[in-house]
Formats: sequence, C-alpha cells, structure tokens
Amino acid sequence: MIKQIKRLFILGLLSSLAGCVQYSLVPAGSAVSAKGITVTPPMDWNKSPANLGKKVEIWTRDGVSLDQLIFIGGISDGETLFKSWNKALPMPAFNAGMLPNDVEDLVKTSLKNLAGGEIQIDTSNLKPTEFGGTFGFEFELDYFEKSGLKKRGNAFAVIKDEQLYVILFTAADLHYFGEHLPEVRKLFESAVI
Repeated sequence: MIKQIKRLFILGLLSSLAGCVQYSLVPAGSAVSAKGITVTPPMDWNKSPANLGKKVEIWTRDGVSLDQLIFIGGISDGETLFKSWNKALPMPAFNAGMLPNDVEDLVKTSLKNLAGGEIQIDTSNLKPTEFGGTFGFEFELDYFEKSGLKKRGNAFAVIKDEQLYVILFTAADLHYFGEHLPEVRKLFESAVI
C-alpha cells in the first residue's frame, strides 16, 4: 500500500513538472531579436513563456506581475496587438494610416480589453522620439490592476513600412518602475527594426 502511494505521488510530481514551461535567459550585452525589433539589453532579462499573440514577446526581470517588457512587432493593417480572449471585448485592429494619438488609443484599449475591460488606463505625454532609426513616438501609462496594484508604463512605437512596432514597459509603481526605467531607456535606444 505504501509503495502504491509513493508511486502515485512520484507520478503526480513528474506530471506536474512536465507541464511546467520554462523561462529562458536573455543575456545582457548581446543583440537579441524580439518580434522584428533587435535590441541590446544592458542587463539580463527573462523571456516569459506567456502567449499573448503570435507577434508578441514578453520579458521580465522580477516576474510578470511586477514588471513586463512587451515587444509587439510587424502588426499589419487589420491585425490586433494581442489575441482576443473575450468575444464581448474584441481587440481593436491596427490601421496603417493611424496617427500617433490613434496608436496611443489602440494600445490603451488593447491593454484594457486584455484585462477583461475591468481597468481604467490613463495615458499622457505623447511626444515624438527616434525609434529604430526612424521617426516614432512615446507616451506614458498609469493604471491600477484588478488587485489594486498601481502600475506605470512607457510605450515606444513606430509605424514603418505600414507595420506597427511597439516596445511597452509596465511595472509596479512602487520601486520596480523607477528601478528599471533607466535600463529600459538604454535598451530602447539600442533598438533596430
């Protein structure tokens, strides 16, 4: 009887471990391509196994609940930033003729719909910036997650060859945003499309 219990316990443990998906290291100092955006991170990051869409890649330093660096690349006319999880809240589609404020609204609405429509996201400070050697723009985000955790973020975006590329950094306002923002800015400045 004890042998059977041990055997079942070991089988259960092995089954649960087999279902685990691993994070992978993104080493500092090497050029890395993330969804068509090549960057050279100044510090190590961890690539998340999370799947928000085929043109989305997520990195984190301290865990996705505390900080996320989201790369969204090569979004063509009519495509969405993230895959749709809720038929009642469809993801808005990108249009190649969008202006920077339209892309700001696209990112904001996409994030809100990704959270089930239950969060209010405020954006501000939309301004031009160089992104990957071409004219782009950036803006800031502020919101509270459903859990009550306050998050801040910066989004960097460009429309190049009628495709949208976005680097979106969000982190807990308390400590993590301020701690990682200088590094994220250096990473952004290294971007090549």
